[in-house]
Amino acid sequence: MTGILCALTGKSNKTESGRVSSGALFMGLIKKGLEWLVVLICLVVGEALGMAGVAGAAMVYMMATELVSLMENLSIFGLKVPMLEKLLDVARGETEKHK
Repeated sequence: MTGILCALTGKSNKTESGRVSSGALFMGLIKKGLEWLVVLICLVVGEALGMAGVAGAAMVYMMATELVSLMENLSIFGLKVPMLEKLLDVARGETEKHK
């Protein structure tokens, strides 16, 4: 949702113009669909192998990537959450900022 808001306000980093793009929207939907397909596959494989935690691990990965995306989009709007910003920098490998 925050990605769409960025595009509606012309601040998206997914397009040259910063505006809404049907191509970028389509690719985003494809990405989300593929992420859910991975969770479904992990669920089936995990159940078949008796390891129910496999799907949980895939879902945790999805939640982490969504959190990063949310933080990036909120920072575009100027909202800074210091602790989450620090985590985002660490995830990007930018640890020098916080030494």
